[in-house]
Amino acid sequence: MNKNFKVLIGYDGSSFADAAIDDLKNAGLPDNTEVIVLTIAEVWLPPHEEGEEIEFTTEELRQRFEKNLQILKEAERKAQQASERIRRNFPGWTVEAKATYGSPAWEILFLAESLKPDLIILGAQGVSGLKGILIGSVAQIVASEASCSVRIARGKVEVENSALRLLLGYDASKGAELAVEKICQRKWTDKTEVKLVAVKDEQIFSSLLRAENPNLENAVEEAVKKLKKCGLEASSVVCTGNPKKVLVEQAQQFAADCIFVGATSNEKTIKRYLLGSVASAIIARANCSVEIVR
Repeated sequence: MNKNFKVLIGYDGSSFADAAIDDLKNAGLPDNTEVIVLTIAEVWLPPHEEGEEIEFTTEELRQRFEKNLQILKEAERKAQQASERIRRNFPGWTVEAKATYGSPAWEILFLAESLKPDLIILGAQGVSGLKGILIGSVAQIVASEASCSVRIARGKVEVENSALRLLLGYDASKGAELAVEKICQRKWTDKTEVKLVAVKDEQIFSSLLRAENPNLENAVEEAVKKLKKCGLEASSVVCTGNPKKVLVEQAQQFAADCIFVGATSNEKTIKRYLLGSVASAIIARANCSVEIVR
């Protein structure tokens, strides 16, 4: 029996979080998907058991505690509503709602460490909770720190009979090859198109990149063959420029629904810097969903 595909969704009730749920149908997720919807109240509560009587030194502290409990209950309600919506859209999936309190990014990462999801999904931008912190900053932290793949999701502008379009930033690295493999493993709709874009960055560490990828064009051709073998309509382009800018421009021209960028957990310091810089820029600038593959 195949292992369930585990997805952790960070949900805050914003329109951006709702767009991330809409984007699920464009993510190519399998029938055996298991989802946990997590909503975080940005409050602090003292450690206590449910129903336990707590003594407060002042009335103000008691009132603050009760207010924070209400905020947590509202977070639970949001998580339940999002879960019910996912169940309606994907009746074959297993869906669970959770709510907790604390810092959104670190609570998502903490749960991910124990849950071991295959994918974390977050809305691209949105106001989160009490302090009005942008979930954009949450998304950047999670995308940088998570040990699994992370999808920063934006809603698709629906066009009748339009096929899904995926853009893959490719550099022939182990991370890029893993991204090809993961795309092939997903369940895509008919006529899904994949455009593989390899960018030669001639301005930053050009000699290093050239030494590591002497046969980039050949690797691109092999990757395209793999994608076609999986039933996808694949094409490629090799160009020169700044990957942060070129990948976003190519995605706009291609009308991509998602940009995929590969990553590996054991990269050298220079590679990690380049990946973090490029991925962060794409997350911030892209008009479509972005998935960092690990």
